[in-house]
Amino acid sequence: MLTATSTIILKRKQTITVQEKKVKSEEIKNILIIRDDHLGDLICSLPTIVALRKHFSHSMITIVVSESCREIVENHPAIDSVLVRIKKKRGFFSKTINFWERIKLLHTIRKGKFDLVVALRSRFCTRHALMAAFSGAPLRLGHRSKKKKHVLLNGAFNIFPSHFNQEQHELMRTHDIVKEIDVPLNEVVFGLQTKPEHDYTVSEFLETRGIREDHLIICYHVSASKPKKQWPLENMVSLINLVQNNYPDIFNVLTYDPFNSRHKDFLEQNLSGEIAVFESKEFMQLASLYRKCDVLVSLDGAPMHLGAALGVPTLGIFEAENTMYWAPWGEKNASISGRGEINSLLPEEVFEKLDKLIKTHALNKTKKL
Repeated sequence: MLTATSTIILKRKQTITVQEKKVKSEEIKNILIIRDDHLGDLICSLPTIVALRKHFSHSMITIVVSESCREIVENHPAIDSVLVRIKKKRGFFSKTINFWERIKLLHTIRKGKFDLVVALRSRFCTRHALMAAFSGAPLRLGHRSKKKKHVLLNGAFNIFPSHFNQEQHELMRTHDIVKEIDVPLNEVVFGLQTKPEHDYTVSEFLETRGIREDHLIICYHVSASKPKKQWPLENMVSLINLVQNNYPDIFNVLTYDPFNSRHKDFLEQNLSGEIAVFESKEFMQLASLYRKCDVLVSLDGAPMHLGAALGVPTLGIFEAENTMYWAPWGEKNASISGRGEINSLLPEEVFEKLDKLIKTHALNKTKKL
């Protein structure tokens, strides 16, 4: 059961509080989840979404995501329907197009007749507040803002996370939001699904390079979403050389952002033929590849979270001094920080961390064929 308190702001700028009736979970028939930011953020929210599905087992669950995140959730077993927030970043009419896309999305949300809206971002967001307000849902869960300019938008929500702890991993921060409606997190389940066509593409790729599923495979993702998170490509190549020198029987597979032409040119010019490069413009193809590898090395970003979510021992390479909030989730994963300057990390330092993962999780491992 939950008790929702809604705040109504009157024309005279007086504020009164209305106590809503108690609502049982089985009375919630239609739920809207809002998590329309980045790939990694959404992946960290998946265990909370799975927990919502288990708690509201008879409810219809719709999620709002950004365009880049659509493929993560379109086949997810916890989600029934997907709404996509479209945002054009370039073009002469991009502002006009984005305006009308927002109007269309708000109209679609309004027509959804939702009973409960859950904004899963770990801080207040004006965009999410507007979606919640326009939904017309009787129950709207999300963060309030401390800024005076958002005082009216705070009325968009009528349930607020009172158990929220900012100083923890993003996965747990998102769960703290739904604690307010008594949703437990008994186990961490991401529920990611790969597509058969992606699995086939990856199997064909590995076969053409003579890599069998019983071989030991390390994958490396070398591209970062922001310049300050980018470890020099020369260092990543040096790291791979260290692995090859110490473990000549391990197969090394490299992935990168295919839209980054500079990375593509560098890899074509500097990699030996012994390193396989997998190029994919579909994010979930990486999931099919990472499922076949024994260890993943990735810069801080969505591929790192993807590997951890798939249960692959993952080493995250960070620029940030504190990795607590965004480290790859799970006890068998590790992270290393550049302590605010990622270029200061030496390949030998990273190899020392990676070597521990290899010895613990890859060597002497019998792989299932």
